[in-house]
Formats: sequence, structure tokens, C-alpha cells
Amino acid sequence: MPEDLKSQEYFTEPPYPYRPSIAEYLTKMEVTRDGFIADILHLDKKKNINIEKYDKDSLVIKLVSDKDLNDTEVFLWNFLKKLEKGGIAELNPKKIQHTTLWFYSFLVRNKTVDKFSSGIKLSFGKGWGLSGESAFVPVALTTIIIGFFFGLLTLWLWPLFVLFGLVRVARAPSETRNLLRKFIWRYTVVLFKSLAFFVIVGLSVFPVIVLPFNYFVMDLGISLLDTGSLFLVLPSLLLLFLDVAVFFLSMFLLFSYPCYHYGAVFVDYLNWVFEKKEASENRLAWLKFKAFVCKYSELEKKPLKHYELWGEFYYYALAVGAIKNPKVV
Repeated sequence: MPEDLKSQEYFTEPPYPYRPSIAEYLTKMEVTRDGFIADILHLDKKKNINIEKYDKDSLVIKLVSDKDLNDTEVFLWNFLKKLEKGGIAELNPKKIQHTTLWFYSFLVRNKTVDKFSSGIKLSFGKGWGLSGESAFVPVALTTIIIGFFFGLLTLWLWPLFVLFGLVRVARAPSETRNLLRKFIWRYTVVLFKSLAFFVIVGLSVFPVIVLPFNYFVMDLGISLLDTGSLFLVLPSLLLLFLDVAVFFLSMFLLFSYPCYHYGAVFVDYLNWVFEKKEASENRLAWLKFKAFVCKYSELEKKPLKHYELWGEFYYYALAVGAIKNPKVV
């Protein structure tokens, strides 16, 4: 028997039975459209929904029962409920919005942290009186704030953050790929995107819109004050306040884009650096599963309809990236 076959691990079923989006988060540090759709197929497997038809571009879904759903599955249920017309929801995978995937990734990250009891959990649930997408804004703002301080820290303490990663790799050499691709490369991409964003906005929006508006409002407010009329004092002060408010709001919007992405990288990086051994072992198992599927099957090119044939094997393969950009049929 060839040596590569002797050392190869074989899978007659996925390595773990939990939600496929958790498998995707472990292997990719994010949840993409693939993990989202894999969880939809998982709901079909659990009989919470029934996929009635695989149309040209859409899944035709009947909602059956919302019993025994956890928080992330409730999010999926409510998502499908919004698409429901006459008891049937039509889901076009390509039309799932980025904000929906972003927030779902946040939910799955928290679920993964809970499951393995390691990492940073950004919780905006009962204590805030928020649930589902109502927590979108505070989550985004918190991530932006984290990114702002992370950006400041990396200016002075970047060797320390690199050291954290090297120690993690020394403990588990199989994690080298995560350090290089998921964090160093991801951080570099965010850095250059941020620079490009600053240049584009700095050369377009600020000089063309923000600064002329500020100058106009300030001149108008000062002119009203110079008249000496008591009736014009309040309007002039309001104009000056508006001028300051617009300037600081524009500065916030300018920095929010890079700070959000820095914050997301930082949270995922710390989750990875300090995660427990069980999470690392699970990731390795899923990567081996992905390698097995890619090497010994033709699932990579199979559409979503093949879930009917392959069952959970299909949607776990989809979640970990063994199936690339599948069509519906």
C-alpha cells in the first residue's frame, strides 16, 4: 500500500456533529455565505424546515417548526420568516446581504467561544435588552472602539503581538497557517485598505463636501454674531455647534471603517492565541476532513441539490471550504 494511503485519515462521517457554521469559524475565523447556507441545510436535516424545491437560483423552503432552536438557529428562522410568502420562503444564496453575514458571524463567534470556554465574547443580550439584529449597532460600535485601541497598541507593542503568535505556533505547529494567512496577511490587507480609504476619502469627500460646508457654516455663524443682535445669538451658536458636530461626525466616519476591521482582526487574534486545546484539536480535525473530501471525492463541483444525496457530509464539506461557489442545481 502506498505510504500516502497508510497515513491518510478516512472519514465516513464528519468528525463532530455540531453546527456546520462553528466548523467554518474554526477553520476560517469567520462565517461566510457557505456556512450560512450549510446551517440552512442543517435546519432541514433537523426537520425544522423542509426544502421543497431546488430552483435555478433559489431554495424553495417551507418553514415547519421553530422548536428546539438555539440563538443562532432562531436568527436563521427569523431570517427565513421575513422571506416567507404564502407559507413558502425563496432564498437566493447570492442575495444574502453582507450585513446579515457579518452579524451571523458575530453570533457564531460567540457560540464558539461558549462551546470551547475560551476567547472574547461580545455580548449584547439580556443585559442590554437587545436581541437579534437590534444588537447590530452596539456590536459594530464596540468593534470600532476595540479597533481604535488596537491600532494604537500595535504602533508601540507590535513585537509583543507577534510574540504571542509565535508562542502559539511553537505549542501547535499545525497553527502556522492560521498565523500567516488569517492574521498576518489579514492585518496587512486591512492596513493597505485603510490607507487607500484614507486617500480616497481625504482627496474627495473632505475637500469637496465637508471642509466647504464647515467654512460656510462657520462664516455664517460668526457673521450673525458680529451683527450684535440678541435675536441672532442663538441661531449663530446653533450654526457653530452644527459646524463642530459635522466635523467630528465626519472624522468618526473616516476612522470607523479601518477601526472596525482592526477590531475584528484583534478579537479573532486573541481568541486564537488564548484558545484551549480542544478548539485547536477540533480545527485540525476539520482541516483533515476538508483535505480528505478534496482529495477523494468530487463534491467540490457539486451543486446544493446534491445535499439530498450526501446529507450532512455535504453541508459540512461546504462549511469548511471543500465545495467552492456551489450553484443551486
